[in-house]
This record gives sequence, structure tokens and C-alpha cells, in this order.
Amino acid sequence: MEQFQVSVSVAPAAKVTFELVYEELLKRRLGVYELLLKVQPHQLVKHLQMDIHIFEPQGISFLETESTFMTNELADALTVSQNQTKVGLPQRAHIRFKPTVSQQQKSAEQQDTVVDGDFIIRYDVNRTLSGGSIQIENGYFVHYFAPEGLSTIPKNVIFVIDTSGSMMGKKIQQTREALIKILEDLRPEDHFNLISFSNKASQWKPSLVPASTQNVEEAKKYANSIQAQGGTNINDAMLLAVQLLDKATREEQLPSGSVSLLLLLTDGDPTVGETNPTKIQRNVQEAIGGQYSLFCLGFGFDVSYAFLEKLALDNGGLARRIYEDSDSALQLQDFYQEVANPLLTTVTFEYPGNAVEEVTQDNFPLFFKGSEMVVAGKLRAQSPDVLSATVSGQLVSVASHPGVEGWLQQAFRGARFKLQPVRLQPTDLGQVTKCPLPPWGTPDPTAWAGGGDSMR
Repeated sequence: MEQFQVSVSVAPAAKVTFELVYEELLKRRLGVYELLLKVQPHQLVKHLQMDIHIFEPQGISFLETESTFMTNELADALTVSQNQTKVGLPQRAHIRFKPTVSQQQKSAEQQDTVVDGDFIIRYDVNRTLSGGSIQIENGYFVHYFAPEGLSTIPKNVIFVIDTSGSMMGKKIQQTREALIKILEDLRPEDHFNLISFSNKASQWKPSLVPASTQNVEEAKKYANSIQAQGGTNINDAMLLAVQLLDKATREEQLPSGSVSLLLLLTDGDPTVGETNPTKIQRNVQEAIGGQYSLFCLGFGFDVSYAFLEKLALDNGGLARRIYEDSDSALQLQDFYQEVANPLLTTVTFEYPGNAVEEVTQDNFPLFFKGSEMVVAGKLRAQSPDVLSATVSGQLVSVASHPGVEGWLQQAFRGARFKLQPVRLQPTDLGQVTKCPLPPWGTPDPTAWAGGGDSMR
């Protein structure tokens, strides 16, 4: 979470206007883009108004709003409108929240505000069968790619759970609840194991086991019995997890073409064994050696999130902060759902050298259901009128889907296919966002929110 603070002096009875302009990368998760706004005025506001504008050239296929403070009176202050087009889906949407003072009041007798919490907008865009679209402006392009109709690849997952003393109480209770739900979502073709750690790391089973009904039930009993005590030995726990995957791979215990994942949940800094964060990061990266993806969950505000984020990014994964709240168990489950369904591995993007000068990223180790791969690039001054893109990857099987054969051709290698070229015609290049692009070199210049029309 990024925070900033501004202090100003305001003369008595003076009127001051504060204007905040910012840019935010909206990532597609679980099939939607989500914008979360904290609305916490802490008092009744005479002129309270929020306006959110969405512009998507591909068309808006889904739009909903949610808030943690909505009442019947406040619902009357919320309007959602979309422009109607003659053909296809609406491209623009406008959400306005403009409550009166009386609508904000908890009751006629109380001067406290009921407006205190989160306001959330979720939406998705229309997608072609090719799964790709390109948007161009001022010599730059953004390529969005989210193919559909693909089957889930079997996964091998090791859950590495912090059971140190700092997890005592509500944290360990919510971890148990979430872990039990997550175990229930494993597929029969998946393999898994559990490692709990405090001063030392211990594994549930000697090796990874299939996610059979019996094994899942045994794992749920184990998860329900974990207790919090002792220190935090992240280094040994992670190395043990990698050793288990290495052993299973060497002995060919895992399904051919499957994907191996490590999920680390911790709430604190390492306090036992190797405690130097840089050395732990190096040890884990050397042990993984690019073979597996690591995802880190940081529980609470005291966790060293920068350490976990680098640990994950160095190993082909990502990190997420889990906030201590009543819905922490749901946050854990939601994160797992983001990585529960891998669809593609070793995805690469190729563009003609005579058209594209530079790109932000041209390869992705994994693509998960409901997510999106985004490549931003700079076009050459004299680029062709038609920009083609070749996207290749590996998958296990393809679900029946009308039109899929037009862009996905079988190239049998065991149980894998290869994605064939996706050619984007000039009509696709006409999909232009009206949002300002940041200077070249800005990290992830692929989505923006705030001052312009576009949120993505």
C-alpha cells in the first residue's frame, strides 16, 4: 500500500480546493478489472460527489459497483449509465455517487456519517476469439492478450504456512479457515503438500500427493490442527519446499506438462536461522533456479512486504498483502483463485523488427484464468500499416470453443500445443484509447486511471 501525506495552512473561513491526479495500473484478476476507492470523510459533507468515467473501445461486457457502507438511502444517490450504441456493446460508462447530507446521516438525531468504507467498481471488456487487441497512440502501442476456451493445466502446489507466535489468535484461525477452503478447491489431477514453519520447518507428507478425496480430507484435519508458536524461519521452510519439488521432479512423480507452484504465507520478518533478507532471497532464487513460480502473501501491516515482493518477482510470481480484517480468510481464498487455474506456460510475444523498436516485456512464465498479459511497446518512425503479432505458448488441452481452430493449431508434443500467429488487421489498430501515455521507460505503462477517460 502506497501512502502520502500533505500538510497545508488554511486561513479561517477560507475556501481551498485540493486536486489529486494519479495514475494506477489496473490488473485483470478473476476475469474483471477492479478499482477500489476509500471513501472515509469522517464527517458529513455538504457537497460530496464522486464521478468515475470508463472508456473501452472494445466494448464494456460487464459492469457492477459495490460498497461496504451502502444503505437504501445512499443507493438513491448512486447512478450508473452506459452509452447505447447501434451495434455492439457500450464503450463508455459513467458512475456517479452524490449523496445529500441527510442521506449521509446515520439517523435524523445523529450527526455522524454512514459513509465510511470502500467503494468498488468492477468491469470487463468484450474479447475476440483471438484473445488479443492492440491500442495505439502517439507512436506507442499496448497489446492486451487474454485467450479464452483453454483447459486448466494440472498443478503441483506446496503451501508454506507461517505458524510462528506472531500468527497467534485471529490470524492463525483465519489461515486455517482459508486453507481448508483452498484444499477443497484442488482438482483430482493436482498434487500438493503442506509445510508449516516456526523455529523449524515440518512437512505434512514425505512427498507431494494427488489431490484425492482421502488426501484432501487428511490435509484439512492437519490444517485444522496447526498452532502458532515460536520464531520465523523462512529460509529453511522455503528450501525444504523446493527440495520436495526437486525430488518429485527427479523421480517423475508429477504429471507430464504440469505446473509447479510455491505459496508462502507469513506475517513477519525472519527471526530464526538465516535472517538476512538479501541472503534468503539469493538462497531461494538459487534453489528454485527458474523451475517453479513463487507467490508470497504478507499478512498484516507489520510484514516486510518489500522483501516478500522481491522474493516473488525474482521467481516468476507475485506478492500480495493480506489486510487484517474480518474478511482476511476471503482475501486469502481470492488470491489463491487467481493462481489456481494455469492455462498457458512459457508464453512469448514476437513483433516484426521493422515495426517495433522496443517493448516492456515479451515473455511470461505463466498465464492464469481470469488474468491478462499486457505488452507495451514503442513503434518505429516508419512502421508498416499493419502490425502483426505472434504469441506462442504451451498448454495441455483445448476446450471446445467455436472459432478456436482459427487461431489455435495443434502441434502435438506429448500433451502440448503451440499457439499460432495472431494477426491484427488495420481495423484492430483503430482501437485507440484517449488516455495520455507516460514517458517511455515508466514501469508498466499499460493502464491508467484518474485524470483521463480511460481506467485501463
